[in-house]
Parts: sequence; C-alpha cells; structure tokens
Amino acid sequence: MSQVSAIEALLGRYFDGLYEGDVASWEAVFHPECRFHTVRADRPVAEPLADVFARMRARQSPRSQGMARHDRIVSLDLSGPETALAKVECAVPPQFFTDYLTLCRFPDMPGFDGWRIVTKTYRTDVRE
Repeated sequence: MSQVSAIEALLGRYFDGLYEGDVASWEAVFHPECRFHTVRADRPVAEPLADVFARMRARQSPRSQGMARHDRIVSLDLSGPETALAKVECAVPPQFFTDYLTLCRFPDMPGFDGWRIVTKTYRTDVRE
C-alpha cells in the first residue's frame, strides 16, 4: 500500500467515525497525545482527546439523524516518509468544519501503515 493510500484510508475512517459517532474509529486514527486546536471568543483552545471523545459520545450522530454526509479531502501534502498535512472538510450539521490534520508515521503502530493524526486545528462555520 502506498503512503497516500494509507493516509486516504485513515481519512476515510476519520470521516466514517465523525458521521457515525464512532469513538472506536477515532481512537484508531488519532495518536493518543493528539490535541484539537481552535479559537473561541478570540482565545486559543486546546482540547485533549478525552474531552473530544466525551462530547462525541454525548451527541446524536449525523447518521442516526439521517443527515447527508459532507466530507471530502481538500488537499494532502506529504513532506517526507514520516510527515503529512491534510486539509479536509466535514460536518455535524449545523456545524461545518475545515480541519488541518497533521499526520506522522509511527511504523510500530498497527493499521494505516503507522500513520496517525497528531494535531487537529479546525475552524467551525454554523449554517442553517
């Protein structure tokens, strides 16, 4: 499997996990030390995975609500055999996200040829 194919498979699981509200899918794609970064009320926010997973468990998934999917890979940039950056779009309507996912390759980690998301920086648009 090529590095691009491995990352695309990881991103597919990322999108599926968000749409289905499946924390186990997200546990498979994120490095355990990953943080989510955004800006709220003009202040930087960094959330640990545990907080993100708790929020995911507490809400109804887009799939369970019969919502359409809104996910796509906008760009993928591999800077070498161990680092990459993906820009993706996805949604839990009415929230639509632009995510910048920094990925690193850890050859000893199972699945996705060792690729994991190590940082997520995102922006949210609320649409009606």
